[in-house]
Amino acid sequence: MNHHPYVYLFLCFTFLLTLADATSVLFLPLYLSSVLKMEPIHIGVLSGIVPLAATLGGFLAGSLSDLLGRKPVLILSMFAYSVFMIGFALSKEPVLLFLFVFLKGFFSGFFSPVSKALMADVTPSEYRLKVFSLRYLVVNIAYALGPLLGLLADIEGSIESFYVAAAAYCILGVGLLVLIKQDTRHPAPRNQSDKSSIVIACKVIYRDAPLLLFIIGGILSTVVHGQWSVPLMQYVGLQVNEPAELFAIIVGVNSICVIVWQIPVTRIAQKFQPIVSVFMGSSFFALGMLGFAFANEWWHFVLCMVIFTMGEVLVIPAEYQLLDQITPAQFRGAYYGAQSFTTLGSFIGPWLGSVMLTHFSSDGFFTFGTYGLIALLSVVFFWRGSKLQVNKRNRKGNTWELSGRVVSEE
Repeated sequence: MNHHPYVYLFLCFTFLLTLADATSVLFLPLYLSSVLKMEPIHIGVLSGIVPLAATLGGFLAGSLSDLLGRKPVLILSMFAYSVFMIGFALSKEPVLLFLFVFLKGFFSGFFSPVSKALMADVTPSEYRLKVFSLRYLVVNIAYALGPLLGLLADIEGSIESFYVAAAAYCILGVGLLVLIKQDTRHPAPRNQSDKSSIVIACKVIYRDAPLLLFIIGGILSTVVHGQWSVPLMQYVGLQVNEPAELFAIIVGVNSICVIVWQIPVTRIAQKFQPIVSVFMGSSFFALGMLGFAFANEWWHFVLCMVIFTMGEVLVIPAEYQLLDQITPAQFRGAYYGAQSFTTLGSFIGPWLGSVMLTHFSSDGFFTFGTYGLIALLSVVFFWRGSKLQVNKRNRKGNTWELSGRVVSEE
């Protein structure tokens, strides 16, 4: 299938913006420790602010995009991110650093849900899994190349990397503005069914039980895969003599497997319901995590990462597809924004892993066994949400009950 031009445009923008982040924000802890000489506890707080702020920003951006249109919100996010990235780079006082890190994270959360909603707007439902998988693929390619480019340019963990990222966002924002002005098509019209306020969208989401269950399942799943590198890095340091080299190999294996497997695995997954992909992927998560607990040779860790990565490839696109199946078109931005709350798992996961490794440093089975159980527990919420949605469709047909009104599904 030839996708809508907006799909290719935003795949390209997603790649470039992720590449900019991968050469700068990815090295944020290194910058805070080596350049600003911050204490580890302060670095942890500032690093944790980014996903929390992005969670709030993503939800607000999704709702705003339903009311104002996708394009204005996307352009606003790119210019605002650029401004606050420069503000962060220039700040040295803790209060200003906290403020700019929060604002930077807040506006960085705008782009992802709104761009996904826009791509879903212009893609038939049967092809959206493929589009979500392609988006996940380009993100991983960018994260694989970004650190390497940062090393080659000798800007990793330096203030220059943040200026480069700010310039990239600004330039791409101008480019998007020009392209939009030249394009007379309107693939993502504003919400015509209910323009009153974002409060309406919040009420709709609050009353949608399948969505709430998917969010809970997504948070639990993200606890496991969101920042798996943090607990694994600490554990590898306790198990082998040269942890940095082994960890670099593990990260490389993860990226390569995602890039190689994404397209063929997606083609196979299209033949099944997304809940099947979630179950299979979560099982791979559990097996991979349990394997880490017993690993004591370098190839053990590599093999477990291969198994774990298969779970990533299956679960992440399937979560988007499950969400898409329950999303009314006129509230697509709000629903995709609500999914940003799953980012909380990226904050909980590293914290939980640090606590367990601190108290049970010699017991990898307890730490990674817990992650495996959490991965399997997430399936319960996804399955229950999927079942509720099927029952709702059987009772009401292709209609949605929103704020006391019934709206036909588009």
